Amino acid sequence: PDLLPRFQKDPEYRVVQAPACWGYRLLFNMQDHAVFQQREVRQAIQYAIDKEEPVEKIARGAAVPGSPGVLPVDHILYNPAVAYQGPDLDRARQLLDQAGFNAVDDGNVRRNEVGEELAFTFLVGGGAEVRIGEVLKEQLARVGIQLTVKSVDRKTRDTIVRENDYQLALLGHGGWGGDADYLRERFGDQPKGGLSPSASRLHGYENAELLALLNEQYTTI
Repeated sequence: PDLLPRFQKDPEYRVVQAPACWGYRLLFNMQDHAVFQQREVRQAIQYAIDKEEPVEKIARGAAVPGSPGVLPVDHILYNPAVAYQGPDLDRARQLLDQAGFNAVDDGNVRRNEVGEELAFTFLVGGGAEVRIGEVLKEQLARVGIQLTVKSVDRKTRDTIVRENDYQLALLGHGGWGGDADYLRERFGDQPKGGLSPSASRLHGYENAELLALLNEQYTTI
């Protein structure tokens, strides 16, 4: 990406942009950490994250922000009605208050009335994932959430994700432009195995309304 402007300004070259079918997912371990079962906490994290910052700082503009509807902007079934609207720190703080994390300790970390803190280990791979992790650490600190970025090699990271032995994890992979039925595989009740952690469902997430819609999508032509 750093060299791209050189070719954009040269009429002898034509720059071809690939569709956004490779991306990053922020994974919550909802099965083993009850705090992530609270929808307000997950939503607050979404509102606290400025997706444009890693796009500009790390991908040097050669990327697009992820969609709240999961399917990327270049997917044939992408719904622009759920396009990324940017961060909203006030909304994030409001949601954390609603979840009961309305006290702040000396380290600016939020906690609830029983002393549970919003402090998590954030598992990432190497390279760009470390830099993304550090950007998200700074962003979430603005609303009282503390991340400790833990970097391991990608093979180890994938193993840990498959074994569901993490709190928060960053996972990068392709396949985002495929059949939208991958939403049913990730969020539904049919576990799918495989060598890649991207093929596994999210443990601990249950949403009957979403599952019904995804099953209907699976059988509707």
